[in-house]
Amino acid sequence: MIVAFVVTSKGLVIEPEVVSSTHPLFSERAIEAVSQWRFHPGRHEGQLVNTRLKVPVSFTVREEEMKGVDAIMSFAIERAALLGGQVAADAGELQMAKPVGKLPVPKRPNGESFPPGAKVLLILVLDGAGRAERAHILDAQPEELGPVVREIALRSLFEPRILNGEAVPANALLIVGRRR
Repeated sequence: MIVAFVVTSKGLVIEPEVVSSTHPLFSERAIEAVSQWRFHPGRHEGQLVNTRLKVPVSFTVREEEMKGVDAIMSFAIERAALLGGQVAADAGELQMAKPVGKLPVPKRPNGESFPPGAKVLLILVLDGAGRAERAHILDAQPEELGPVVREIALRSLFEPRILNGEAVPANALLIVGRRR
């Protein structure tokens, strides 16, 4: 994969974009990684200047990890199709939801934690600013956890989808779980 970006006169990365990629999931992670890099700024005639760069970024992902992501996406699309209506319509062109910051830990109404192994799978419809306009519960274990996580998601902010340098609305898949 190739990522292009500008190194500012302060050494910060701006305007990262994937020029070529082998898989969309890698593109998001490559931009995330490159955005954290710092450089010695370029110089021209003794002055610090912005410099445009293109760099290769490679990932090593075990096949079983990739199959896991694909399986979750497939399950979400199949489940949305079974639920039909607006849920099925909102399952198009899914990407993984990336919260801005950490999501609050879901609690039961009495304040207790949900048991280990609890999980929720939601489809979110995000506006161009990364706010959830709608959220559909695809799966929740235990069932009472679904509405709690749905309300958290509707009050949270997510990274917007960037297309041609602009934030645009997107459909996203949110997975929330408590490890065993």
